[in-house]
Amino acid sequence: GVLRTHSQLYRQFARVLTRSGEFNAAEAVLGYLEETAQDDTNLQGEITGLRAVIAMNHGDFKHAVELSRRALSLLAPDNLRARSNASYIQGSILWEKGLYDEAEPLLTKAYEGSVQAGDIMGACNAAQSLAGVEWLRGRLRRAGELHQQAIRLAGPSPASILPHMMLCFAIYYEWNDLEAAARHQQQVIELSKLNGNAALSALGYCLLAETRLAQGDISAASAAAEKSDQFAQVPGVGPGVQARLAVHLVLMAIWQDDAAATQRWRTQVLEYADAITFGHAYVPSRVLIACGQKEAAAEQLAALHEKAA
Repeated sequence: GVLRTHSQLYRQFARVLTRSGEFNAAEAVLGYLEETAQDDTNLQGEITGLRAVIAMNHGDFKHAVELSRRALSLLAPDNLRARSNASYIQGSILWEKGLYDEAEPLLTKAYEGSVQAGDIMGACNAAQSLAGVEWLRGRLRRAGELHQQAIRLAGPSPASILPHMMLCFAIYYEWNDLEAAARHQQQVIELSKLNGNAALSALGYCLLAETRLAQGDISAASAAAEKSDQFAQVPGVGPGVQARLAVHLVLMAIWQDDAAATQRWRTQVLEYADAITFGHAYVPSRVLIACGQKEAAAEQLAALHEKAA
């Protein structure tokens, strides 16, 4: 059709599918583009970069880093959008591993390049990750400023989803302003629905469930958790998101002293253990404690402490 006869449009279509979480459809488009990219090194780099995004969302961080590095070796020097995206992937994976000093320069490069290229989504993603670095260093005010900066940059578009999510989770939780957190979580849910992104809808409802539980509204917490689970069943929601949902929902079950739910989400935590981020690496041990396996938990925590040291 029209897309196939216009390579640039088809390339943009692949970006849209990737960013909206339609990874199977994106792979089909990338397969077609690959056939046309034999003599176009820059296009090969764009294809490789988008596959790095897909690998990261599937929780395959090692492959994502390899692909992003290869993308940088292929991309034209003036292709700021794609080069910034590759830097963001490397930086965000280092961030997830807890290597914040190594992540920061890559994320800064991704932010500045995305702004220069007019890539609002890319700039917002990088800004919220930089805010995460500041948050983990205990600089909450600076982290909040970066999240708000990303939200202003994005306006009422889906690009503001992650900054809204992180603002409520990292800042308003810390300040115990739960109603403000809930407002931002509702924004995440509404924007995710507009964007058609089931993974972010699942995360938004999961965070809202935690907030309602903290407010003592068990009924609303259960309803939000059920919604989160429904969105998580949508095809294409990758292991990275499934792992995040599992750790949040198993902790909710433990807080509620719900043995059946704890066992259910324990299975999910184990299934997606390889995709659990460094910040949640303690959760499998916490589950073992809840299940009465304190010696096994102590061994896991000792190994985690050694790794973190």
